[in-house]
Amino acid sequence: SSMDEVLDARASSFASRAHSLLRVQGYARLRIPQSELSSRLFADAEAFFEDTLATRGSHIPPMERRQHDSRCGYVCERGREYLELHPRAARIDSLAVSGAVLQDSATAFANACQELGERVLSEIAASSTKLRALLDAEKVVVEGARATGQVPDTSKEGTGTAPAASSSFSASMIRIHRYTEFADYPPHEDLGLLTIAPRASIPGLLVQHTATREWIAIEELMADDEALLFAGSTLSELCALAALPHKVSCCGPADGSLGAGCGGRPPSL
Repeated sequence: SSMDEVLDARASSFASRAHSLLRVQGYARLRIPQSELSSRLFADAEAFFEDTLATRGSHIPPMERRQHDSRCGYVCERGREYLELHPRAARIDSLAVSGAVLQDSATAFANACQELGERVLSEIAASSTKLRALLDAEKVVVEGARATGQVPDTSKEGTGTAPAASSSFSASMIRIHRYTEFADYPPHEDLGLLTIAPRASIPGLLVQHTATREWIAIEELMADDEALLFAGSTLSELCALAALPHKVSCCGPADGSLGAGCGGRPPSL
């Protein structure tokens, strides 16, 4: 069945098949070519979350937490903690060693996801004039910013400033979670275009199948080197793809489950 299908991101048919699966079931399972990126990300995340000085020194101030397109740093809530970064927009230079190491691995993972996401978006844009116009505008903005030296070299774990124009994907972000106690979070849909989420260290993600409306414990079906691709609400507004309802259910105070998601949206939408 399509639920059991795992896409090879290196295949020439990857983008078209991912588009088909997004239409039919709301998500696509895939293997990121650099399979070591997610394991490295989670190992570095564990070290960061265990480093009290690092987490304390990178807290996002409460008055900045509503700045969803630009906030970067650490947040601790009941039942979970997370580090949120915007690698295409800015780099945090004040992180402790464990935070800087995590920032590097998160940037490498985000760059890989960005490339895959752009391939899928280009495929979807072939049947969506609104999305095509957005991607064309983004291309103009990025090319102009590169000409003036504003865009970092995303082929490396580097630093730099991405364009801040309203048509830019500078809001693309990665968030690394650690769940610290039992929780059953309510269903929600992500803001944005696409999200790519590697399988968590302990399965806890549930998704609602677009056609059947059945809730599926999808990570229990996934291998350690898999990731999940799904649409957000901004993409749903631009084309005939439904945003994927999903939720997290964690099963115990000692789990310490690690998860991550990489996605983004144009700030103007």
